[in-house]
Amino acid sequence: MAANPLCVICQSAGLIVQATVCDHITPHKGDPELFKGPLQSLCKRHHDSDKQVIEKTGWAPVTIGPDGYPILCIAT
Repeated sequence: MAANPLCVICQSAGLIVQATVCDHITPHKGDPELFKGPLQSLCKRHHDSDKQVIEKTGWAPVTIGPDGYPILCIAT
């Protein structure tokens, strides 16, 4: 998180929010090799909500931007 201190999902929506969680892009499910990474920085809200939806359904939630248009938030 020192290298990427901002939430990557918030950034994709044009927001600047400090990351508080170092997230495994690929769920490790106890696999020691996957536990090493790759990692991404997320805020707690996105880690605990949107990222869980993506992992369980395979679909990214849609957020409405300040201009009223939908923003597809994709964790990379």
